[in-house]
Amino acid sequence: MKSTFILLGLLAACAAPVTTTETPKKTDIVFMHGSHFDAGLWDRVLEHMPLDRRTIMLNIPHRTLAPILNLSQAAERACKETPGPSVFVVHSFAGVIAHQMVGVCPEKIKQIIYVAGVIALSGERAVTTFSQTDQENYAQTVDFSEEWMTPKERGQFFAIMAGAKYEVDLVAPPIFRESSKMAEDKVSYELKRWEKIPKNYIYTVEDAVISPATQEAYVAKAQIQKTRAVQSGHLPMLTHPEYLADAIIELISE
Repeated sequence: MKSTFILLGLLAACAAPVTTTETPKKTDIVFMHGSHFDAGLWDRVLEHMPLDRRTIMLNIPHRTLAPILNLSQAAERACKETPGPSVFVVHSFAGVIAHQMVGVCPEKIKQIIYVAGVIALSGERAVTTFSQTDQENYAQTVDFSEEWMTPKERGQFFAIMAGAKYEVDLVAPPIFRESSKMAEDKVSYELKRWEKIPKNYIYTVEDAVISPATQEAYVAKAQIQKTRAVQSGHLPMLTHPEYLADAIIELISE
């Protein structure tokens, strides 16, 4: 009889439902490139990112030949291409587009990590945030017209953007002309929504296009929580991809 109860107990234990705990899905990471590049700019960084979350590289839709998109239209299209709440890693002018997205789809922006990112607050124009030296150095990389900013010869462009030590690849990454209008548009978003978004910053300490002094001014005004630094020019994703990936991983707030 005793052995019968033991057997029944074992059978009951085997029949009891097994509780399983699923690992929560980690937030997607959305990479947004800056002016004159496309999403392929991040390729070398992605080689060093962990495989435990989905990564999305957006081609920022603001370089069509006609019509020239304004800042609001670019943000609206970027919102449509972002599937859900994400950590945004934004380079250079993409910081401005991310801020405009706060005015369109704030629910999709869980965190912002700026990589030498331009920070224009609501009511500001990006063009007014650069120092005179920044503007002079940038002017050495592009030719200006009323509507377009067109990259100069690749060697000169990358010598200033990436630094003189960067060995220019004659094929990749491709570079593009950009609208000269968008940097003149005012950024618009609800301040309370923007304040709730965690924001971190990665300095590029040898940057000639957005100088360390300008980056420090951005950090001071933008409620940045944490910072890291990469010893690079304006394009650490080309010259220091592993170090940049490590900095991004350290700053993801989950």
